[in-house]
Amino acid sequence: IGYSSGVWTGYAYVNWETQKKMQFRNVGGYIPVDGVFKTDDEYFRGALNTHSAIYRGDYEGGQYVTPVPFGPAGYLAMTAPNGDSPIAPGLTNYMVAMVFGAATHMFAPFTPTYHYAAGTFDAATGMPDGFQFTTDQKWFEFLVSAAPYEAMLFQIEYMELAADAYDMPFDDYLGDVTVPIFNIGAAGGLGYYGEYTLTLLGSSDVTSLVVALYPFESGIVDFGHIDIFIADNAQSLIWMPVLDWVNDHSCRNRKKDVFLTQE
Repeated sequence: IGYSSGVWTGYAYVNWETQKKMQFRNVGGYIPVDGVFKTDDEYFRGALNTHSAIYRGDYEGGQYVTPVPFGPAGYLAMTAPNGDSPIAPGLTNYMVAMVFGAATHMFAPFTPTYHYAAGTFDAATGMPDGFQFTTDQKWFEFLVSAAPYEAMLFQIEYMELAADAYDMPFDDYLGDVTVPIFNIGAAGGLGYYGEYTLTLLGSSDVTSLVVALYPFESGIVDFGHIDIFIADNAQSLIWMPVLDWVNDHSCRNRKKDVFLTQE
């Protein structure tokens, strides 16, 4: 399984393994979860190119990591929810943590509806005031557990790769990828954007599950990118289908192993 930015790592690996002899390959199936390895969507490409250009400028100026403010945001939301936020002046610590969760597109506009956790919104202010499928506390705990930074060059390269900004080796053999693929998406996360990559593969065993609990035009309040892990209904919507798929393909692989041994 590769999740989020890990989807790029996983696809790059199965792409690379196509050039190895069968007996030296490790991957028998791949489950990309709410990520976009390649895209033909112009809005998404534009957002990726904008972000990668900014990051590349910072990188060439000597900045090698991107700070992630989730930890402080979660801690402040739990310990001083009504205090003024040092992260976003003018908002309380609670409001900042809620925006990070339910209105993620405000600071990470990769898609117009992108968010981490499906929220509820105050009718008067338009600000998120709760979550549909998880609790404030679970979201704050997730924030506190987040890594404090990400490697900038990794981010630059996966954005440039997805948008076809430069020629890279990580996608040279996608047509030779034949392992079973089970694409998972969240309609309020990166959702359907992950399905384009499936059209570039050589795999004949390809399945896609995008969890959508609302009509397409209501993506801004639909199941989110991190609901996949923290939502109360994640087990039934995501992980039981994953378990069923793994069990099904494990049985197939065992039969295949016997056949290869006899051969």
